[in-house]
Amino acid sequence: MNHFHHVMIEFFSKVPPAPPIKELIPLISPRPIYFVAAGSDSFERAIATRYSELAGTSANLWIVPDTGHLGGIFNDPDEYSRRMIDFFDRYLLQTMPGSNP
Repeated sequence: MNHFHHVMIEFFSKVPPAPPIKELIPLISPRPIYFVAAGSDSFERAIATRYSELAGTSANLWIVPDTGHLGGIFNDPDEYSRRMIDFFDRYLLQTMPGSNP
């Protein structure tokens, strides 16, 4: 079914589909990446865990307990905000080599 979906996108848009995410994730390393998954969705947990493994040491994974897809921000907005801000503060505020702080 996924192949059919990609063929239809290419046919109607005349633009080839993007490569599968599993092929792109290793290219992100060593840059940090944060995966957030719904704890109540076994498929989503498995995919996020697999993506995290593909990213290696640059990966951050948070499986939000007792929530469905996209539910983390609604179930615990304070924790969600704290984790996102911590991640961005840690990786975006650090001085980059060759830059002026």
